[in-house]
Amino acid sequence: MLVDHTGALTFGEIITSPADLKEFEAEIRYKKQLFGYLYGQPTVPFLLISSVDISRTAVVRRLLKEPDNVLLTTPTCEDLKGLIRQRDLKRSPTRRIKHEKLISIKDIPPRRPFDYKKLHDERMQSIIAAVTSKKGVGELGTPPDEIPPIVKKVIFGGGSTPPLLSGCSMPDTPPSASRGRPTTRIRSRNSSRRSSSP
Repeated sequence: MLVDHTGALTFGEIITSPADLKEFEAEIRYKKQLFGYLYGQPTVPFLLISSVDISRTAVVRRLLKEPDNVLLTTPTCEDLKGLIRQRDLKRSPTRRIKHEKLISIKDIPPRRPFDYKKLHDERMQSIIAAVTSKKGVGELGTPPDEIPPIVKKVIFGGGSTPPLLSGCSMPDTPPSASRGRPTTRIRSRNSSRRSSSP
C-alpha cells in the first residue's frame, strides 16, 4: 500500500503469471470498495505490477479503462534474477529494511472503525430474511443493501445454528459427516467467490 502526504491511499498487486487472472478482476473491485469504505475515499487508485505482458488480456483491458488504475510491466523474473550475484547475497545478510518513508500498516488507522461481529450478524440476518422470503435464495444481494463490505463470509454453526439452516451440508456429503453440528459458510454476492463447507 502507498499513502501520500494527504493520507490518500493506493494499493498494488504483483503478478508473475497470466494464469492468476481468473478471479482477479472481482478481487480488485472488492478491494477498491473495501479500502474506499475503510478510509473514506470515493476512489482508490490501483497499481498492477507484472513481470509478463498481460496488457492484452480482457481482464486487464477492462481494469485499465478506469483512469485510477495503472499497469507497470517489468523485465521478466529471469532477467531480474540475473542482476543478483550469489557473492552479494553472502556478503549482505538479511536484515530489516530501514527507510524514512517505509511505515507499518498499523500506522494507517482506518477512518471508519468497525465492529466485525456486529456486521457479521447483520449480514447473517439479511441472508436469513432473503432465503425465507417468497423469492428465496434469488433474493440474495438484490437490491444491494447498506451493510458495509467488510464481511465476505457468514458462518452458521455450533449450538446457535438457526433452525432454517440446521440441516445444511455439502452436496454428496453423507449425513453422518456433519455429526449433528454442521457449519455453512455463505459468501456475499459482493465478493468474488462463494463457498459452502461442512
